[in-house]
Amino acid sequence: ISGGDLREPLPDLSYSVGADLARKNDFTVIIAIDNTGQVTYAYRSREVDWSLQRQLLRSAWAKYTPSTLWLDSSGPGDVIEGDMRRLGVAVNGVRTNSAIIKTEVIENLIVAIENGYIRIPSEREYPQIAWLWEELRMFERTKTEQGHTYRYQAPEGKHDDGVIALALAAWGFRHILGRRIQLEEKRSRWSTWGDYAALRQSGLRNIGGIAVR
Repeated sequence: ISGGDLREPLPDLSYSVGADLARKNDFTVIIAIDNTGQVTYAYRSREVDWSLQRQLLRSAWAKYTPSTLWLDSSGPGDVIEGDMRRLGVAVNGVRTNSAIIKTEVIENLIVAIENGYIRIPSEREYPQIAWLWEELRMFERTKTEQGHTYRYQAPEGKHDDGVIALALAAWGFRHILGRRIQLEEKRSRWSTWGDYAALRQSGLRNIGGIAVR
C-alpha cells in the first residue's frame, strides 16, 4: 500500500477524484488517484467557506484530467454536487449517509488495499499526508445494535474524512483497476461483482477495519 509519489498529472493517465466536504467540525478532504491506483494528490483543510470549496473541487477536477469527481453528496454535498454540474464538472454524488452505500464503498476500498491495487505515498517521505495514514490505522468496524450488520467509522472524537475521500476516489476506479489486474493475467477480485460478493462471504467481513501494513 505504501509507495509512489504525490505528483503532477501525466497526459497518458486518467484520474478519479474523491471528496468529503465539511464546514466546521470536520475536515474537507480531496484526494486524486490515477488509473494505476497511485494516490497523486491529497488536500485537507478545516473551516473553509463553501465558495472556496467549490473552487477547490473544480480546480482539482480540472487539473487531474480526464477525471470524474466522486463527491459525498449527503448533507451539504447535495447542493455542491448541483453546483459542480452547472460548472461543467463531471461529477457523481454518493450518499454515504446510507449505511448500505457506505458499506459498499468502504469494503471496495478494503479490497483495493488488501490486494495492493492502491498505493499511498509514504508518510516518511510526505509528512504532510501523515493524517491520512493515521485515519486509515484508526478506522474501525463495529457491530450495529441489531448485531447483524457492521458500521464503519472513526473512533469517537477522531476523523475519517480522508478515508471517505480515498474510498470515493477508489470507487471511481473499481472496475478499471480490476481490468488492469486481469490484463496482467492475475486473478482479479474486482473482475466481476460475483467475485467481489464471494470474497465478502469468504472472510472480508472478518477483518477489523482497513488493514494497513
